[in-house]
Amino acid sequence: MFFVLSKVLAFFTSPLSWIFILLFFSLIFRNPRKRRNLLLFTFFVFFFFTNSFILNEFVRTWETGKKNMDQLPKCEYGIVLGGMISYNKDFDQVNFSPAIDRLMNALLLYKKGIINKIFISGGSGYLTNPNDRESVWLKDYLIHIGIPDSIIEIEKESRNTHENAIFSAKYFKDKMNQKFILITSAMHIRRSLSCFSKAGFKVIPFSVENFALPRRYDFTTCFLPQLDALRKWEMLLHEWLGYLSYKIAKYI
Repeated sequence: MFFVLSKVLAFFTSPLSWIFILLFFSLIFRNPRKRRNLLLFTFFVFFFFTNSFILNEFVRTWETGKKNMDQLPKCEYGIVLGGMISYNKDFDQVNFSPAIDRLMNALLLYKKGIINKIFISGGSGYLTNPNDRESVWLKDYLIHIGIPDSIIEIEKESRNTHENAIFSAKYFKDKMNQKFILITSAMHIRRSLSCFSKAGFKVIPFSVENFALPRRYDFTTCFLPQLDALRKWEMLLHEWLGYLSYKIAKYI
């Protein structure tokens, strides 16, 4: 039920949805004053959520887990959380999202000798395709590009961050005394770190796909609308709501 509810609520974490709803009501209001005020408010919402400078200030306060690779201790496993690909069955093709940084950095950690094995946690995150197992696709992909099968381990049942931690703990039940490097996106690291710590893991967070940038005061950053800011705001709001809901559900 929690999984289904989280997918439904995703609509309400989209600023683009809010702007659409506000515009819709501004069109049906007959009172000119109310319509004008609502249009002004819609303009403010649009400016706020497409402004890169405002977004960056919020992202800077939320993202954590940033480390130089050389600061990481050597560990047997790097745990990589899913949520980075989709699969096109018509063409038998894996499509990557920007979150693929999680896997790319795990491979680099392996090549540098910081981790000996890559553990991928991720089943299906879809309501309609429960048999689409992301970690299975990723392992198959890695083997096809020449990564040894012996260094890739997976769990394919988890559907969200809470289950990532629970099913990973079941997999490593006899190895929980060792340290693991937890690899996920910087926006996602707070929630995932809390989930894995509660599940009994001793994890060292390593964040990738960092969106926070050094402060810039140029005209484009401070004033011009950026559509990409809407996407990043949706991700950030999703994380805030996810963290809050996990707190309420006592997952963290």
